[in-house]
Amino acid sequence: MLHDTIAAISTPEGVGALAVVRVSGDKAIEYTTALCSKDLAVAKTREALFLKIYSLDKAKLIDEAVVIVMKNPASFTGEDTVEIFCHGGRMVCKAILKELLKAGCRMALPGEFSKRAFLNGKIDMVKAESIGEVIHAKTEKALLAASGQLDGALSKEIEDCRHELILIAAHIAALLDYPEEGVPDISSLQAKEKTTRVIERLSHLENGAENGIIMSEGLNVVIAGKPNVGKSSLLNAILNKDRAIVTDIAGTTRDILCEQANIGGYLINLADTAGIRQTEDIIEAQGVERTIGGIKQAHLVVLVLDSSSPIDDEDKKIFDLTKDKNTLIVYNKCDISEKNNDGICISAKKGIGIDTLCSKIAEFASNYDIPEEETPITNMRQQELVIRSKSCLEGVDFEYLPIDIILCELENAISILGEITGENVSEDIIEAVFSNFCVGK
Repeated sequence: MLHDTIAAISTPEGVGALAVVRVSGDKAIEYTTALCSKDLAVAKTREALFLKIYSLDKAKLIDEAVVIVMKNPASFTGEDTVEIFCHGGRMVCKAILKELLKAGCRMALPGEFSKRAFLNGKIDMVKAESIGEVIHAKTEKALLAASGQLDGALSKEIEDCRHELILIAAHIAALLDYPEEGVPDISSLQAKEKTTRVIERLSHLENGAENGIIMSEGLNVVIAGKPNVGKSSLLNAILNKDRAIVTDIAGTTRDILCEQANIGGYLINLADTAGIRQTEDIIEAQGVERTIGGIKQAHLVVLVLDSSSPIDDEDKKIFDLTKDKNTLIVYNKCDISEKNNDGICISAKKGIGIDTLCSKIAEFASNYDIPEEETPITNMRQQELVIRSKSCLEGVDFEYLPIDIILCELENAISILGEITGENVSEDIIEAVFSNFCVGK
């Protein structure tokens, strides 16, 4: 498949000043030349040429465009690559792409340009994942978390740890394989000290992973409370749109309804939940169970109470469910009740106090801000692999374990770290990472 020449439109749907059609592969220059008013084989790498673009049979002028040729390996994919910067009308792009496919190109799969860059050694897996996260970033903070990995700082940290372990493992392997060759011994104390330093570096990455993942994937905020206190109205008020069905009938919400919002620059995963109460309704009871599960997974619970009613036993049960969670107490329907409550007073119906609540949510999210000097892990795949590698090292006892067992554990840790950067990663993981990219990237 790598020898195929692929093509795709790399800019999003819509009308604009410019659009980009990208071609990559062994015959990218040949196939694109078939449409152009000049032979691209004579073009210099990264030279911008203003050319006419024709249909394959040269019978019809499609557009005038700027064409840039990047000859391997001096391209993003590591292959011959041509980018056509044409006018931004969607039909123009489609017409050029259609002729490229006639010339011999194959339509690129989602993320295939980036996948080829990875397979050709132009980027590692960490950078590939960060490119995807940059593309999908929905807030500035999510963008900063993702773009922090583009310069290779995280990859370098992983590779440094891996290299240190390789040196220890190589020394131990030499002792095992060539006991008569006079290989200098490495004391258990020396090996332990070096391994401990790697464990400390991996622990630092692990400790920062939660912040990086939250900035990238969002803070989980669950809106909870008993039925008919205004949870769905609150979700709609925060989103400023009618997303959840609102009625006067208690128990309208039967399942968890999730939406994302940018609150104070933070990506927030909002979950409107079924009202918590004892019920004989089987469907509603399942919704309550899901609500309880959602509370357990939440970073923050917004507990909604009815300002116009006294605290009752059902409210107290919900207090008990959330006692170990970070919780914001919100009293809704303050427009019909004047009483002073120890919490945030709002009216979801009239939009009163919503800004105050959002400020409190953003203030809580700021606890997960990433220090400027840090380059954190930003996804669960990386986090899991760091934890697994560290676990292998923590199980090594240089004083009592047989040397071959120690070597096995070190090699396991080295292999797992290699999965992070893509030194040794399965085809399934490669496909999973790049299939999340858009076509043309």
